[in-house]
Amino acid sequence: MGGVNSFFFCHDWPESSDSLLSKYNDREARMIVGFFIYLHLNGVPVQDITILTFYNGQRKKILKALRDNNILQGQYLKVSTVDSYQGEENEIVLLSLVRSNENSGNMGFLAVENRVCVALSRAKRGFYIFGNAEFLAVSNPLWWEVVQIVNCGPRRIGYRVPITCGNHQAKTYIAEPDHWSLTNGGCTLKCDQKLKCGHDCPLRCHAVSHSQVKCQQPCTELLPCGHGCVEICDCPCKCQYGECAVLNGRLRAGENLSSSTRENPAATPTSIRTGPPRAPGVHADFVQNYQAYSNGGAKQDDARLASKELATI
Repeated sequence: MGGVNSFFFCHDWPESSDSLLSKYNDREARMIVGFFIYLHLNGVPVQDITILTFYNGQRKKILKALRDNNILQGQYLKVSTVDSYQGEENEIVLLSLVRSNENSGNMGFLAVENRVCVALSRAKRGFYIFGNAEFLAVSNPLWWEVVQIVNCGPRRIGYRVPITCGNHQAKTYIAEPDHWSLTNGGCTLKCDQKLKCGHDCPLRCHAVSHSQVKCQQPCTELLPCGHGCVEICDCPCKCQYGECAVLNGRLRAGENLSSSTRENPAATPTSIRTGPPRAPGVHADFVQNYQAYSNGGAKQDDARLASKELATI
């Protein structure tokens, strides 16, 4: 938050009731979930953040939205009603007020002073309130005092959440739940870093490590077989000619061939052209005669035998 350790985010989003008549505010819930994820992406441990609300309907909405987020899978999430959080505290508290309607006297639990005092005193380091400040201030003297406190000195109230990017020190103002997805935990500027593969990072400024960013650029690696790779940079390399013998470990028979033979697989090995190799211990004259016979001597021998037969007739 760039040193802003307390803030009252104002809105006029209407409340709703669930099947058990418990109040909830869907847009407010999504706004809080987006802020929770932003804090976590910027290094705040999940266990250091508590979300409080006066209504169980809102607690269930927020908890479901958090659990549906891939980043938070398997994490223990602290989302509680104010009544069940008495005697506890945490480093950072996000308070969801929920109530927002046209009847200024209809505040429900927010009009109960001891509940409000519990809700306002649970944070050690950062405290952020989300609710309809105008509705609350005209409905109850206690909430009027709260609004006055955050509205004086360095102003800590507004219709946009101010966040400061740790990479560029740029300020971004979030007014809607969907705006959180534009930040990636950073700001709206383009990331100016390179990935480990050497390509430029394709994302806007972000808080997550570059090791988690998948490069979508074409791979430029030259494979051991001498061919190019057809995959994107983040995927395992694959030869452009598919079932390449080198990459698939199928050179068992050709691993001892000369480099010139590998470069021209169609070339006939010398041993085939000149006959079988000379076996050790065999007399050189015998081998020489055999090679002569296999390379054309058979025809000469047939002619010799034919002339011999004619001579005896």
